[in-house]
Amino acid sequence: MVGGPTGAGRGARGAREVAGRPAAPYAVRVQSPEADAIEAARCAAIDLHKALLDALQVEYERAHGRIASAGDRFRLVSEHGAFAWLRPLAGLIVAFDELLEMPTVGAEDAAAARVELEELFDRDAAGFRPRYLALLQTEPAVVMAHARLRQALTALPASRAEDLARLRTVRAGWKSPRRTRRKG
Repeated sequence: MVGGPTGAGRGARGAREVAGRPAAPYAVRVQSPEADAIEAARCAAIDLHKALLDALQVEYERAHGRIASAGDRFRLVSEHGAFAWLRPLAGLIVAFDELLEMPTVGAEDAAAARVELEELFDRDAAGFRPRYLALLQTEPAVVMAHARLRQALTALPASRAEDLARLRTVRAGWKSPRRTRRKG
């Protein structure tokens, strides 16, 4: 079941869903429009990450032969240099999970989430941009996932140029001990 303007709702087992996907597996999640927008962006980023991994797997298998198992794929993604450029996106998804564990998620967090995503795509973070743009030109699944992520970004507050420096530091607080995580 899906409801609300961002597609957030409760499924059969009571877990939140966004865009038809289950939310991260935490017992209690923050309820706010900002948290819902971040959750939607998180789900779209996961879809994009999967599309990118699938495209990279095809490239890798052309050059090196078939990947034998899911465990081998995980090891390659974690350790092989061909997949290293994707790690900033994976790290950002993890950061969103940590943010959504916090007892409160506000407008500043949502704006910072948008800044983090936009900067990942607009600057060359660990070689991300050139590889991403190349796959965006050749892989329809990446194009579609990119469009869903860009749409999800529109629900996050835009930032003013004078706020960018401060917003770039907000992510550090998502793991900060000064904010108490919910136990679940």
